[in-house]
Amino acid sequence: MASQQPSYSQLTRDVVQASPEPLTVDEIVERVNALRPITTKKPKNTIRTAIQASAMIVFTGEGFGWKTR
Repeated sequence: MASQQPSYSQLTRDVVQASPEPLTVDEIVERVNALRPITTKKPKNTIRTAIQASAMIVFTGEGFGWKTR
């Protein structure tokens, strides 16, 4: 049985949490895509949805960051 890949939501959370500085949506898309190719029709919308679904990702004015920072 093949192991299940992490979801785009989980990868988005991991990327934002690991970053020491705020990230733009485009930067998040690029980093998530490097971990797991985004195969949806609208990758940017996929990541925006993942951002909105996470209570720990917040807009900082400069980009998106982890809430505890």
